Amino acid sequence: EEEERLHVRMLTGVAALGHTHVVFKPHPTAPARFTRTLEEAAGGLGVELTVVDRPVLAEVLFQRMRPALVVGCFSTA
Repeated sequence: EEEERLHVRMLTGVAALGHTHVVFKPHPTAPARFTRTLEEAAGGLGVELTVVDRPVLAEVLFQRMRPALVVGCFSTA
């Protein structure tokens, strides 16, 4: 529950900075409800949320997507 709230706070923070498209890569063992909660929050914030649910390294996403900002909450992020 704490981790779920943290994800919503991070989403809210990047939305407040003006970001309107967010890519979320959940931890492979994270429950599906984390994604649903984040999708609901994104809708309320007017943020387009893309969830990467296939097994791919975060570093590969960074290289391919060239994000403007990376926000993480895991020691490996």
